[in-house]
Amino acid sequence: MPGLGTLLRVTETGGDVQHIRDLPGVAPELTRALADALDALAGSCTLFSEQLAAGSVHEHAFGKLIDAASVRDAYHGRLPATKTNLAEARGVAESLLAEFAEPIPTQRETGD
Repeated sequence: MPGLGTLLRVTETGGDVQHIRDLPGVAPELTRALADALDALAGSCTLFSEQLAAGSVHEHAFGKLIDAASVRDAYHGRLPATKTNLAEARGVAESLLAEFAEPIPTQRETGD
């Protein structure tokens, strides 16, 4: 059972157990829900970025469109920007999550 002021949480990515700090005046389940939402957001950003890379449009596909040059330029301009935005969103989510989560010390670190 978690001690007062912390909740135990298992992350899906690494399986590490972490303490989640409670916020004064906020129900612990709400803090946990926020941490879970931030973790899911970070994972979704990674997944969507990978899906964008896997679903890239080949250069020859633009040749049959009416405004091929402008569509191609927009695609090549927005795709890197989208990947950058996803990386930044993931970084923000992970940064916010780090404010709530702290790794539990291992036995080696505690000397037990």
